[in-house]
Amino acid sequence: MSRVTQSAAEMGNLMSMTIIGMILQALATSTPRTAAELRQDRNSIDMAALEARVAELETDRRRLLLAGGNDALRANDDALVDARIDVERASALIEELDRLAAEAEAREAAEALKADAEVAQREADKLAEVCREIDDLADQIQDRLAIAAVSYAAVNRWNVSAARAQSVNRLPATPL
Repeated sequence: MSRVTQSAAEMGNLMSMTIIGMILQALATSTPRTAAELRQDRNSIDMAALEARVAELETDRRRLLLAGGNDALRANDDALVDARIDVERASALIEELDRLAAEAEAREAAEALKADAEVAQREADKLAEVCREIDDLADQIQDRLAIAAVSYAAVNRWNVSAARAQSVNRLPATPL
């Protein structure tokens, strides 16, 4: 591997490890993360780059076994062990992020359901109040209709009596 290729590969590996470090640091906080944030963190882990780094180091190791010195082989082996650890760490982190995202989705769904239930309860309370008001109004209407019926009967009795007496002072008929 040339120095430029090695430097670019190390830079990619460093960026992946920096992202993993930032994710691990974010997970260590006590603030609960949303499912979307956790999924975004999961998707930011570049497993392909980490695995490519392992493949590159394995290729270099084979080359060094045939044409390299022991010091270069040891340095490569150290880098290879670190790269494999990085792949394992990223894999474990992906599993943890998936688990946490599933928990967050369940928590968010429960919170949304609770919020919907609170809205529904407020609306049910309003409906109950409206129903009580309607019952009160119905009672008032019933009372008014009873008064109207008594008044109608009185007017009707007068009109019947006046008609019998052939009186010209009849009261107008009511719409009831």
